[in-house]
Amino acid sequence: MPIFIFQETNPTLILLIFGLVIIGIIISYFFSKKKRIVRELQKTPKKQIGRVQQHEYVKLVGKAKGGDNLLIAPLSGRACLCYYVIVQKENDDSWSTYIQEERFQDFFLESQGEMALIKPTRTHTEFRRTYFEIDHKEESGTFNDAKPHLERFLKKHNHKSEGFMGFNKTLRYLEGIIEEEETIAVKGVAEWKKTTEPIDGYSYSRILTLHGTDKQKLIITDYPKALKVVKRKL
Repeated sequence: MPIFIFQETNPTLILLIFGLVIIGIIISYFFSKKKRIVRELQKTPKKQIGRVQQHEYVKLVGKAKGGDNLLIAPLSGRACLCYYVIVQKENDDSWSTYIQEERFQDFFLESQGEMALIKPTRTHTEFRRTYFEIDHKEESGTFNDAKPHLERFLKKHNHKSEGFMGFNKTLRYLEGIIEEEETIAVKGVAEWKKTTEPIDGYSYSRILTLHGTDKQKLIITDYPKALKVVKRKL
C-alpha cells in the first residue's frame, strides 16, 4: 500500500514569493515609460522660448501647430501631428502586444506668442521618448468581427483578426494622438537656426528648434500631469 507524505506549506516561503510579486509590480509601475516621462518633466520648470540658450536642454509647454498635410490616425480617422497605436491580443488571462505603430511629422509649438520647431522625424528613435494619452479604443473577438478599417490596419502589418479555423482572435485596439491646437509638453536640446523660408505668423530671422541626443532625449507628451512642475518636499 503506497504511503503519501504531506509537507506543511512553509509560511516564510509564501511570504517571500508574495513579496517578490509585489516588488515586481511596483518596479514595473515605477519604471514604466509613462512614469519616467512624468518624473523627468515634472522636475523641470518650463521656459519662455525667447529666453532659451543655445544647446540648453529645456522644457517648453504650448500649443501644437501643424501645416496643411496632417497625418491621419489609422483607427479614428482624426487629423493629427503624431499618433501612437497599439493592438493587444488576449492570451489566457493576460494581454500581449500584437502590433505597435508610431508616426510623427515635424511641427511647431506656440507659447506666449513665440514659436519653436519640434523635429521628431529628424531624431533617431532611440533618442526620443513619447507618451500620448489613449483616447480611442475598439475591440474585436468572439461574435464581434473586426470592422473594415481595423482589418486594413491589421493587413498593413501582415496580421488578421481571425485565427485557427476562422475563429476571431480577441483583440483590443488603442490609439493616442497629438492634434492641432492641443497643449503639450516638449523637452529637448535647443538649437537656434536662421529661417530660410517665411513662416505664417512668424516674422523673426531665426527660430528655436528642439531635437534629442543619446543622453538628452527629445520628450513629447500630452499627459496633463507632465505639463506642470511638482515641487518636491524636503
